[in-house]
Amino acid sequence: MEISVKYMNGKESTVPGSTTLIKDTISTFHDWWTAKFHYTNYFLATRKFHGGFLIEGVASNQDLFNNYISSVIMASAFQPIPESQTYFMPQFRAYNYAAAGLMAVWSMGKNLDLRGEVYHFGAYRRIVNDINNLSRFDDEYKSYFMASTAVVFHSPLGPISVSANYYDRKETPWSILFNFGYIVFNPSVRN
Repeated sequence: MEISVKYMNGKESTVPGSTTLIKDTISTFHDWWTAKFHYTNYFLATRKFHGGFLIEGVASNQDLFNNYISSVIMASAFQPIPESQTYFMPQFRAYNYAAAGLMAVWSMGKNLDLRGEVYHFGAYRRIVNDINNLSRFDDEYKSYFMASTAVVFHSPLGPISVSANYYDRKETPWSILFNFGYIVFNPSVRN
Protein backbone atom coordinates (compact mmCIF):
# COMPACT_ATOMS: atom_id res chain seq x y z
CA MET A 1 0.00 0.00 0.00
CA GLU A 2 1.25 3.47 -0.85
CA ILE A 3 -0.25 6.73 0.36
CA SER A 4 1.39 10.02 -0.52
CA VAL A 5 0.52 13.68 -0.20
CA LYS A 6 2.54 16.29 -2.06
CA TYR A 7 2.48 20.06 -2.18
CA MET A 8 3.96 21.77 -5.22
CA ASN A 9 4.39 25.37 -6.25
CA GLY A 10 6.24 27.22 -8.94
CA LYS A 11 6.12 29.67 -11.78
CA GLU A 12 5.03 28.54 -15.24
CA SER A 13 6.47 30.50 -18.17
CA THR A 14 4.96 29.69 -21.55
CA VAL A 15 6.84 30.87 -24.61
CA PRO A 16 4.46 30.33 -27.54
CA GLY A 17 5.61 28.39 -30.59
CA SER A 18 5.06 29.20 -34.24
CA THR A 19 1.73 27.35 -34.57
CA THR A 20 -0.26 29.18 -31.89
CA LEU A 21 -2.32 32.34 -32.21
CA ILE A 22 -1.00 33.53 -28.84
CA LYS A 23 2.13 35.63 -29.37
CA ASP A 24 3.03 36.85 -25.86
CA THR A 25 4.98 34.97 -23.20
CA ILE A 26 2.67 34.04 -20.32
CA SER A 27 3.83 33.66 -16.72
CA THR A 28 1.57 32.14 -14.07
CA PHE A 29 2.22 31.09 -10.47
CA HIS A 30 0.79 27.70 -9.48
CA ASP A 31 0.45 25.97 -6.14
CA TRP A 32 -1.47 22.79 -5.41
CA TRP A 33 -1.58 19.60 -3.38
CA THR A 34 -2.00 16.05 -4.67
CA ALA A 35 -2.94 12.98 -2.65
CA LYS A 36 -2.42 9.50 -4.10
CA PHE A 37 -3.55 6.08 -2.87
CA HIS A 38 -2.24 2.88 -4.44
CA TYR A 39 -2.97 -0.66 -3.25
CA THR A 40 -2.04 -3.97 -4.88
CA ASN A 41 -2.94 -7.31 -3.33
CA TYR A 42 -2.45 -10.84 -4.65
CA PHE A 43 -5.13 -12.35 -2.42
CA LEU A 44 -5.47 -15.71 -4.16
CA ALA A 45 -2.31 -17.80 -4.26
CA THR A 46 -1.78 -21.44 -5.05
CA ARG A 47 1.27 -23.26 -6.33
CA LYS A 48 0.33 -22.61 -9.99
CA PHE A 49 -1.88 -19.50 -9.82
CA HIS A 50 -1.80 -16.03 -8.27
CA GLY A 51 -4.78 -13.69 -8.58
CA GLY A 52 -4.89 -10.11 -7.40
CA PHE A 53 -6.31 -6.65 -7.77
CA LEU A 54 -5.11 -3.07 -7.91
CA ILE A 55 -6.86 0.07 -6.68
CA GLU A 56 -5.49 3.55 -7.31
CA GLY A 57 -6.89 7.02 -6.79
CA VAL A 58 -5.62 10.58 -7.08
CA ALA A 59 -7.23 13.74 -5.71
CA SER A 60 -5.84 17.21 -6.34
CA ASN A 61 -6.78 20.87 -6.39
CA GLN A 62 -4.36 21.49 -9.27
CA ASP A 63 -5.40 24.14 -11.77
CA LEU A 64 -4.86 24.15 -15.53
CA PHE A 65 -1.66 25.34 -17.14
CA ASN A 66 -1.47 27.82 -20.01
CA ASN A 67 -1.88 25.24 -22.77
CA TYR A 68 -3.28 21.76 -23.25
CA ILE A 69 -0.01 19.82 -23.48
CA SER A 70 1.44 21.48 -20.36
CA SER A 71 -1.76 20.76 -18.44
CA VAL A 72 -1.74 17.09 -19.42
CA ILE A 73 2.00 16.58 -18.84
CA MET A 74 1.63 17.88 -15.27
CA ALA A 75 -1.34 15.57 -14.57
CA SER A 76 -0.93 12.28 -12.69
CA ALA A 77 -0.73 9.28 -15.02
CA PHE A 78 -2.20 5.82 -14.54
CA GLN A 79 0.42 3.42 -15.96
CA PRO A 80 0.14 -0.05 -14.37
CA ILE A 81 1.49 -1.98 -17.39
CA PRO A 82 5.26 -1.52 -17.92
CA GLU A 83 4.80 -0.72 -21.62
CA SER A 84 2.22 1.99 -20.77
CA GLN A 85 5.02 3.94 -19.06
CA THR A 86 6.72 4.34 -22.45
CA TYR A 87 3.72 6.11 -24.05
CA PHE A 88 2.22 9.57 -23.66
CA MET A 89 -1.52 8.79 -23.42
CA PRO A 90 -3.61 11.83 -22.37
CA GLN A 91 -6.71 9.65 -21.84
CA PHE A 92 -4.97 7.99 -18.86
CA ARG A 93 -3.91 11.28 -17.21
CA ALA A 94 -6.00 13.48 -14.91
CA TYR A 95 -5.76 15.65 -11.82
CA ASN A 96 -8.49 13.53 -10.16
CA TYR A 97 -9.11 9.89 -11.02
CA ALA A 98 -9.96 6.43 -9.73
CA ALA A 99 -8.73 3.19 -11.26
CA ALA A 100 -9.03 -0.52 -10.54
CA GLY A 101 -7.84 -3.71 -12.13
CA LEU A 102 -7.50 -7.47 -11.93
CA MET A 103 -4.24 -9.39 -12.39
CA ALA A 104 -3.56 -13.11 -12.81
CA VAL A 105 -0.33 -15.09 -13.06
CA TRP A 106 -0.27 -18.77 -14.07
CA SER A 107 2.98 -20.69 -13.53
CA MET A 108 3.38 -22.91 -16.59
CA GLY A 109 6.74 -24.33 -15.53
CA LYS A 110 9.74 -23.63 -13.36
CA ASN A 111 10.69 -20.41 -15.19
CA LEU A 112 7.65 -19.72 -17.39
CA ASP A 113 4.61 -17.59 -16.53
CA LEU A 114 1.46 -16.55 -18.35
CA ARG A 115 0.18 -13.18 -17.12
CA GLY A 116 -3.07 -11.34 -17.71
CA GLU A 117 -4.18 -7.89 -16.55
CA VAL A 118 -7.22 -5.69 -17.18
CA TYR A 119 -7.74 -2.17 -15.81
CA HIS A 120 -10.51 0.45 -15.72
CA PHE A 121 -9.64 4.16 -15.42
CA GLY A 122 -12.18 6.90 -14.70
CA ALA A 123 -11.34 10.59 -14.76
CA TYR A 124 -13.22 13.27 -12.89
CA ARG A 125 -13.05 16.65 -14.65
CA ARG A 126 -10.77 15.36 -17.38
CA ILE A 127 -8.55 17.78 -19.27
CA VAL A 128 -9.65 18.47 -22.84
CA ASN A 129 -8.14 20.44 -25.68
CA ASP A 130 -10.05 23.64 -26.39
CA ILE A 131 -9.82 26.26 -29.12
CA ASN A 132 -6.27 27.53 -29.83
CA ASN A 133 -4.69 24.57 -27.97
CA LEU A 134 -5.89 25.86 -24.60
CA SER A 135 -7.13 23.42 -21.99
CA ARG A 136 -10.38 23.26 -20.08
CA PHE A 137 -12.06 20.84 -17.69
CA ASP A 138 -14.85 18.63 -19.02
CA ASP A 139 -17.30 17.62 -16.29
CA GLU A 140 -18.56 14.64 -18.30
CA TYR A 141 -17.34 11.37 -16.76
CA LYS A 142 -15.27 9.26 -19.15
CA SER A 143 -13.78 5.86 -18.55
CA TYR A 144 -11.06 3.98 -20.40
CA PHE A 145 -9.67 0.46 -20.37
CA MET A 146 -6.27 -1.12 -20.80
CA ALA A 147 -5.32 -4.78 -20.83
CA SER A 148 -2.26 -6.95 -21.28
CA THR A 149 -1.42 -10.59 -21.66
CA ALA A 150 2.16 -11.80 -21.60
CA VAL A 151 4.31 -14.90 -21.61
CA VAL A 152 7.39 -14.39 -19.42
CA PHE A 153 10.47 -16.60 -19.30
CA HIS A 154 12.74 -15.97 -16.30
CA SER A 155 16.22 -16.57 -17.73
CA PRO A 156 19.46 -16.37 -15.72
CA LEU A 157 20.23 -13.04 -17.47
CA GLY A 158 16.81 -11.47 -16.83
CA PRO A 159 13.20 -11.84 -17.96
CA ILE A 160 12.30 -12.42 -21.60
CA SER A 161 8.70 -11.62 -22.46
CA VAL A 162 6.25 -11.30 -25.32
CA SER A 163 3.09 -9.33 -24.58
CA ALA A 164 -0.03 -8.20 -26.39
CA ASN A 165 -1.41 -4.93 -25.01
CA TYR A 166 -4.61 -2.95 -25.57
CA TYR A 167 -5.07 0.77 -24.76
CA ASP A 168 -8.54 2.27 -25.15
CA ARG A 169 -8.78 5.40 -27.35
CA LYS A 170 -5.16 5.17 -28.51
CA GLU A 171 -4.58 5.84 -32.23
CA THR A 172 -3.19 2.29 -32.60
CA PRO A 173 -4.84 0.50 -29.65
CA TRP A 174 -3.09 -2.87 -30.01
CA SER A 175 0.63 -3.47 -29.58
CA ILE A 176 2.93 -6.46 -29.46
CA LEU A 177 6.06 -6.08 -27.34
CA PHE A 178 9.08 -8.36 -27.24
CA ASN A 179 11.26 -7.46 -24.27
CA PHE A 180 14.52 -8.74 -22.85
CA GLY A 181 15.44 -7.38 -19.43
CA TYR A 182 13.73 -4.67 -17.43
CA ILE A 183 12.16 -1.37 -18.45
CA VAL A 184 13.99 1.15 -16.24
CA PHE A 185 13.00 4.79 -15.67
CA ASN A 186 14.46 7.71 -13.76
CA PRO A 187 12.48 8.57 -10.62
CA SER A 188 9.79 11.20 -11.07
CA VAL A 189 8.83 14.03 -8.71
CA ARG A 190 5.18 13.92 -9.87
CA ASN A 191 2.56 11.31 -9.02
